[in-house]
Amino acid sequence: MAYLLRDKTDIKIFVLYLLDNIDVPLDFVTLHDIVVQDEFVGQFDFMECFFELCETEAIKKTEIDGKDHYSLTEEGKNAAEALQSDLLRTIRERALRSAKRFLEYQKNGRK
Repeated sequence: MAYLLRDKTDIKIFVLYLLDNIDVPLDFVTLHDIVVQDEFVGQFDFMECFFELCETEAIKKTEIDGKDHYSLTEEGKNAAEALQSDLLRTIRERALRSAKRFLEYQKNGRK
């Protein structure tokens, strides 16, 4: 399987873009599933980039109902808005549409 996004910078922008446009804190598993579901990003690439984004404080961790959730810091939000145009528009639109569908299914208890 050849993933469309291989460059770490592109993957980080992709993760920031999705978090910025979803605009609600997500637990790690949900964020992982949203990022890799359309096969733009591989799971190991996601994990490596995600933890680097946390280390650079572009993503922050907060506890909600006893579970860790992740959202953008102000720095991460600024980076997402400034760099999102580096990603193909079709990738952005498809991924965001899939992410919103995923969250809606999850909210309604469907798979």
